[in-house]
Parts: sequence; structure tokens; C-alpha cells
Amino acid sequence: MKLEEYRNLKIAKELMGEDTDKTEFGRGFVYSLVLFAMHFDNEMARRIGGSQLLIRQGVIPEHLAEEAKKAGVFLMPGDTLEQNLASAIESWANGASDHLYEIVAPEQAPQEIKGMATQLRDLGLQLGHGFQRDLCTWENYLKLRKLTCDLAMMVDISFSVLVDEGDYK
Repeated sequence: MKLEEYRNLKIAKELMGEDTDKTEFGRGFVYSLVLFAMHFDNEMARRIGGSQLLIRQGVIPEHLAEEAKKAGVFLMPGDTLEQNLASAIESWANGASDHLYEIVAPEQAPQEIKGMATQLRDLGLQLGHGFQRDLCTWENYLKLRKLTCDLAMMVDISFSVLVDEGDYK
């Protein structure tokens, strides 16, 4: 079935009064994965990267405000850089993980894909909706990113598609 045929079928079902279970943040396995992955390239993700850069550089307090502005990082008064990073990750995950509520691997998917999807959903929702700021670390942010990429690669592999990470991720 082509995409346009699918859309027409869905419209026809809606006109006939059938419940098509419209969702707020999308549905589908690969589609939800893509919507989630798109958040790794939004403004909040850039702020997370800027915050981590400031931490790695060891910016001294006297230059913090100036360096934060250059990095596009908004600092809450009184927050440490680590607290600021955790807050940014939590805010980012709150929006990004909405796309993970309904991500469920298809029944016929290999167990490895099902397990990775569950890990991604659980960690994403913990960071974004679990109100556990201590989990909102750079390491967990990177873990989410790696899980997302690895899961996408496993889907390709399950279709016997030759996968190459490339030099520039």
C-alpha cells in the first residue's frame, strides 16, 4: 500500500465513524523513532552541547556569563553548570520523549530490536517525565543518542540492508 492510499483509507474510516485512534505525538515504530531522533538537532539540544562544552572547558566563574552567552546557554541564577546541564537535559527529554510513549516494536521484530526499543522508551521517559533530575546526565543523554542510532541500524539490518556508520555521525 502506498502512503497516499493509506492516508485515503484512514480518511474514509474516519468519515464512516470508525475510531482511528489519533494520537497527539504520532504513532508507528520507525516513524516515532524518527520523530524522537529529530530532537537531537533542535535548539535545546544545542544548549545541552553548549553546557557540556563549558563544563569540559572548566570556565572560571568570572567569565561564566560571557562564555555562556557565546555558547548559547541560558544560566539560571545560582545554578552550577552541572545543574544547568541537568535542567536542559530534563527539558529536552520532556519534549523529545513524548514520541516514545507509543513506540512499540512490531510483533515480528527480532527480540534485540524489541529490547532496544524498550530500553530507549524507558530511559527517555525517565529523563523527561520521571522527575529524577539526578538521572539527567550527559552520559544518559549520550546513551539515548546511541540507543537511537543503534536501534535504527538494527532495523536496517533486520531488512538485510548493509549499514555503515560513516566517518561523520
